Amino acid sequence: MNSLRMTKIVCTIGPKTESYEMLEKLAKAGMNVARLNFSHGSYEEQGAKIKRIKELNKKIIHPIAILLDTQGPEIRTGVLKADLKLQMGDKFTFTVADKFDGKCGTTITYKQIVKDVEKGHIILVDDGMLEFEVEKISGNDVICKVLNSG
Repeated sequence: MNSLRMTKIVCTIGPKTESYEMLEKLAKAGMNVARLNFSHGSYEEQGAKIKRIKELNKKIIHPIAILLDTQGPEIRTGVLKADLKLQMGDKFTFTVADKFDGKCGTTITYKQIVKDVEKGHIILVDDGMLEFEVEKISGNDVICKVLNSG
């Protein structure tokens, strides 16, 4: 295998690939980097994976790098009203208040949102499945237009 190649092969190590035997197979197949997703699993579990990778590195010519994918801050929304169907063009409100009493909206844990967004900004929810455009900020509320149905 050419160790000077510029492209690196990154493999996410999870339940199906965390055994020493599987790590060895991945290394033989060309894995350069073992990615550990810290959003899943405990620190003890991740530590055990790191230990196995380090053990493997003692036996192979080209050591496997370890990439720790740490979890960034999570912004959570409150519970939505049952059967809420959003249509393109609908109004939707994100509020930093403790409770949302309106018809179409939710609370949000990110209290700075009212200071960080402006009219025209896009807010993505659920890994981009829902898209909103900020229309105005009013006190504790960010009032948006729904850009896609969901």
